[in-house]
Parts: sequence; structure tokens; C-alpha cells
Amino acid sequence: MDIIPVLKKTLKAGKLLSSSDPEVVKNLLILLADETVKKTGLIIPENGKDLALMDKSDPRYDRLMLTEERIAGIARDIRNV
Repeated sequence: MDIIPVLKKTLKAGKLLSSSDPEVVKNLLILLADETVKKTGLIIPENGKDLALMDKSDPRYDRLMLTEERIAGIARDIRNV
């Protein structure tokens, strides 16, 4: 996957959001949080693939490991931005 086009789209979206109505941004963040929770079953296995490429003794390993609880916490924090 070529990440450059994705990053360019993300930058463009970020610029658009920075000038958007705060209520629109709030609703988008709520939607993002909801979708993140809904996709937990897809996120965890993909995260496992990434972790499989890491040395378990790497101090970042535990911090990067996602669980249902961690994903729920991320979603909660997104809602509280």
C-alpha cells in the first residue's frame, strides 16, 4: 500500500476541518469514535500482525498492543477532544 496518497488526503481533510464549524468537528469525532469501537474486531487482528513483526522485549511492544479495553479508551478520548 502506498501511504503517500493517504497522507495527502489526511492533510487536506485536516485543513478543511480546521476551518469547519465546531459542531461539525464534534459530530465527526463522535462518528470516528463509534466506528473505531465497531471495527475493534478488525483492528485487534491487524494490530497482532504488526506486533508479530516486533521483538517482544522491545519496550514499545506493550504500549502498541491493542485490546478491547484500550480501543474503548481511545474512542472515549476521541469523544472528549
